[in-house]
Amino acid sequence: MASPSFQKEHNERIIREITENPDLIYDKLWRMGNLYWIITKNGTKELFQMNRAQRHFFDNYLIKPGFVYHRHIILKARQLGFTTFIDLYILDEILFNTNREGIIIAHKVQDATEIFDRKIDFAIRNMAEEVKGAFFKMQRASAKKIQVVVDYGPEKGSTSGIQVATSGRSGTFFYVHISEFAKMCVAYPKAAAEVETGTFPAVPFDGFIFIESTAEGMAGRFYEMFNDNWAVRETITPMKSRVMFLPHFYNWQYDDMEMSKITENIPTSEMELCEIDWAEYQSENNLTDKEITYYYMKYQQMGGKNSTETIHKLHQEYPTTPQEAFLSTGQTYFPTGRVFEQLQKAVAGKRGELIPNEKGELVFNEYSTGRLEVFKKPTPGTRYIIGGDTAEGLAHGDMQVLYIINAKTEECDALYTSKVPPDEFITDAYAIGKYYNWALLGIESNKDGLWVNDGLDKLGYVNLYYRKSFDDITKQVTKFFGWKTTSATRHISLPALKAVFLRKNEGFPGGILNEMVTFVRNAKGRPEALAGKHDDIIMAAGIGYAILGEQGIQHETNTSQEQPSHMRAIFGEQPASISMQSNYQQEDVPLREL
Repeated sequence: MASPSFQKEHNERIIREITENPDLIYDKLWRMGNLYWIITKNGTKELFQMNRAQRHFFDNYLIKPGFVYHRHIILKARQLGFTTFIDLYILDEILFNTNREGIIIAHKVQDATEIFDRKIDFAIRNMAEEVKGAFFKMQRASAKKIQVVVDYGPEKGSTSGIQVATSGRSGTFFYVHISEFAKMCVAYPKAAAEVETGTFPAVPFDGFIFIESTAEGMAGRFYEMFNDNWAVRETITPMKSRVMFLPHFYNWQYDDMEMSKITENIPTSEMELCEIDWAEYQSENNLTDKEITYYYMKYQQMGGKNSTETIHKLHQEYPTTPQEAFLSTGQTYFPTGRVFEQLQKAVAGKRGELIPNEKGELVFNEYSTGRLEVFKKPTPGTRYIIGGDTAEGLAHGDMQVLYIINAKTEECDALYTSKVPPDEFITDAYAIGKYYNWALLGIESNKDGLWVNDGLDKLGYVNLYYRKSFDDITKQVTKFFGWKTTSATRHISLPALKAVFLRKNEGFPGGILNEMVTFVRNAKGRPEALAGKHDDIIMAAGIGYAILGEQGIQHETNTSQEQPSHMRAIFGEQPASISMQSNYQQEDVPLREL
């Protein structure tokens, strides 16, 4: 804690420096590091000094000529001090610029009052009196607003102001800071909507908006705004930032102060067993031994004991990746960094429908709202496998999905999604399978899937996926069409999809990548979609890749020899005599991890 004598000596020193070099007062970096006193998170008074995260933000986006960005949305870990930094940045702009108004918006009156008292008013009261007396005069307009009157130079007499509020309903502001916007979006959605529709448009093009928050799950506009802009962040220029928000993510690895307190590393083998696999987590996120120790200690500090609530708080308050920050529970099943890396380069296909031409041949007819999204049209001689997930066809329910896989490249060449009733889905599935060289069509047979598979069989589809069951008593073999989803087969299909995803750097559509972001292991370790999210495309793709793993990747040589099948063994079939014959050579594919 800075002693009164230290503060007095510091203030005397900066007055001498300004006297010797008057231009210093026009240097924002110097002002930010010498004029303002703060109350730290430990309750002590200290001279404000930018930490590594704050300095990175300041140097790269706010001060560099030609690279100043105007609208910012910041997703952050706790204890990085962005609220304090932004408030002091705006206060400094108000004090040393003319005719500018700033507002700091918090989601509760209590929070707005605390921001004013602990950050704005405290910084002004502790500023060197000689600085205040020489450059401006303060006029308190209300308990939460201060007017600044310039007292020097050609602009003498002009005013600026800074205030805190729960809304920017009236007025035009050059600087806007919304603190903990995610909490406002969840707790007070109408107030958040008013800020977005009322305050933001009133900020001039050369004004500044700062939104900063820890995450509050995937509900609300903060998540949508951050996620939408994160996907296109590389395209946002300083000029575009006058109307678009540049997204930033600062995680717990920037917390140098707390990290310095880690003096002994804890081996991952000694860490408490929970739904986070610490060794795997360290590897996937490229963490040092010191960093994974820090992260584990935060987990213990929040309660440990493999609690769902603890994991939720850890993801929310100390996220490692921006995607993890929004998880309401569970550890992601697919590596989020890799998912978003692929999202950056995922290319939308062409949408349309299949219609017969004059010769009765199916042709792809493009139109923007088509159910079928084609990335690559079928090529002669190529084998395709289609995984299918069925639904009731209700407008508010799950989707009917067909995931079309190229057996040579393992990539998704087309994706069908709709909410049509099962009878219409049967017709679409028949046409798509036929169009893709009579693809091996593996549609789940659970619930409505029984109807779909039966309908395809009655239509005479020539290449339906089937399984066989051998009765030990009657010695009869019964053939069943479709993929039966059970707890046992989920341990085949999902790892099959994950194995291909980890092996390939492209070939996955945006639809499945977006589902991967919200596909987690629950408290019992079972992979599933978060509440309110969907996994229809994931399940269809998992079926398709499981069948591909069974059938084998297509090569140029031919064979008609039947191959043993791990999958069919799971279904209780005779392992050596039931695989379908096809023109491919079986790749040496090991059994996927269960």
